[in-house]
Amino acid sequence: MTNKDVIIEVLSTHSCLTAMEVRQFAKRMCGYDITPQAVAGAMRPLIAAGLASSDKHPSNGKTVYWLNKEH
Repeated sequence: MTNKDVIIEVLSTHSCLTAMEVRQFAKRMCGYDITPQAVAGAMRPLIAAGLASSDKHPSNGKTVYWLNKEH
Protein backbone atom coordinates (compact mmCIF):
# COMPACT_ATOMS: atom_id res chain seq x y z
CA MET A 1 0.00 0.00 0.00
CA THR A 2 1.12 3.53 -0.68
CA ASN A 3 0.69 6.51 1.62
CA LYS A 4 -2.13 7.72 -0.64
CA ASP A 5 -3.96 4.37 -0.46
CA VAL A 6 -3.77 4.27 3.33
CA ILE A 7 -4.91 7.87 3.70
CA ILE A 8 -7.89 7.29 1.40
CA GLU A 9 -8.85 4.19 3.37
CA VAL A 10 -8.63 6.04 6.69
CA LEU A 11 -10.53 9.11 5.47
CA SER A 12 -13.21 6.90 3.87
CA THR A 13 -13.96 5.57 7.33
CA HIS A 14 -13.27 8.64 9.47
CA SER A 15 -13.63 12.10 7.98
CA CYS A 16 -12.32 15.47 9.16
CA LEU A 17 -9.07 14.28 10.72
CA THR A 18 -5.82 16.07 11.42
CA ALA A 19 -2.59 14.64 10.03
CA MET A 20 -1.76 13.23 13.49
CA GLU A 21 -5.15 11.53 13.70
CA VAL A 22 -4.73 10.06 10.20
CA ARG A 23 -1.35 8.72 11.33
CA GLN A 24 -2.90 7.08 14.39
CA PHE A 25 -5.75 5.49 12.43
CA ALA A 26 -3.33 4.28 9.74
CA LYS A 27 -1.35 2.44 12.40
CA ARG A 28 -4.46 1.06 14.10
CA MET A 29 -6.46 0.10 10.99
CA CYS A 30 -3.74 -0.92 8.53
CA GLY A 31 -0.63 -1.48 10.64
CA TYR A 32 0.99 1.20 8.47
CA ASP A 33 3.57 3.66 9.83
CA ILE A 34 3.34 7.17 8.38
CA THR A 35 4.42 10.53 9.76
CA PRO A 36 2.07 13.51 10.00
CA GLN A 37 4.36 15.33 7.55
CA ALA A 38 3.97 12.48 5.05
CA VAL A 39 0.19 12.65 5.48
CA ALA A 40 0.21 16.37 4.69
CA GLY A 41 2.50 15.78 1.71
CA ALA A 42 0.30 13.01 0.31
CA MET A 43 -2.83 15.12 0.78
CA ARG A 44 -1.58 18.01 -1.41
CA PRO A 45 -1.99 16.17 -4.75
CA LEU A 46 -5.35 14.73 -3.62
CA ILE A 47 -6.57 18.24 -2.83
CA ALA A 48 -5.19 19.60 -6.12
CA ALA A 49 -7.04 16.86 -8.01
CA GLY A 50 -10.29 17.72 -6.23
CA LEU A 51 -10.53 14.36 -4.45
CA ALA A 52 -10.07 15.85 -0.97
CA SER A 53 -10.27 19.15 0.87
CA SER A 54 -8.74 20.76 3.92
CA ASP A 55 -9.41 23.68 6.23
CA LYS A 56 -8.34 25.00 9.60
CA HIS A 57 -10.25 23.69 12.61
CA PRO A 58 -12.10 26.65 14.14
CA SER A 59 -11.20 25.93 17.76
CA ASN A 60 -7.60 24.69 17.63
CA GLY A 61 -6.32 26.04 14.29
CA LYS A 62 -4.98 22.67 13.09
CA THR A 63 -5.54 21.60 9.50
CA VAL A 64 -8.19 18.92 9.06
CA TYR A 65 -8.62 16.79 5.94
CA TRP A 66 -11.59 14.99 4.39
CA LEU A 67 -12.52 13.29 1.14
CA ASN A 68 -15.00 14.98 -1.18
CA LYS A 69 -18.34 13.21 -1.68
CA GLU A 70 -17.74 12.32 -5.33
CA HIS A 71 -14.77 10.12 -4.40
